[in-house]
Amino acid sequence: TDRGNSGWAGTDAQKQAALIYATMWIDQSYNWRGEVTSWSPDRLRWPRLNAYTEDGAHLVGIPRMLKEAVCELALAHLSKALNSVLARGGDIAAVSVGPISVSYGDRAAADREFPMVRKLLVDLHDGGRLTRKRLIRG
Repeated sequence: TDRGNSGWAGTDAQKQAALIYATMWIDQSYNWRGEVTSWSPDRLRWPRLNAYTEDGAHLVGIPRMLKEAVCELALAHLSKALNSVLARGGDIAAVSVGPISVSYGDRAAADREFPMVRKLLVDLHDGGRLTRKRLIRG
């Protein structure tokens, strides 16, 4: 609550569950820089080896920005589940009032957006959200 986030409410168990879920969500959502040090029992992708920011700063351990991003997501998760299905907001192409109709553009996001998280993590990943890569054997 030191940042005015009165939403950080609930039992200790609810807060812990929110932090765990936010950690899992964020860990699986990005192509992180560097290499996994070793697969830990919880299968998280941090800490990493050979991870550097665009400015060349070496990322050691679990970066502060990552911890702050997890806290932001945990706070959001307490009010509405991170995996909740949403209308494709943001890119509204047309709106009608009677009998209510909404049309979304082709580029409308199908999931929630977290601008603060995106800003916190900009130096930790290789751009964009997690994508599948094609593997070719040589």
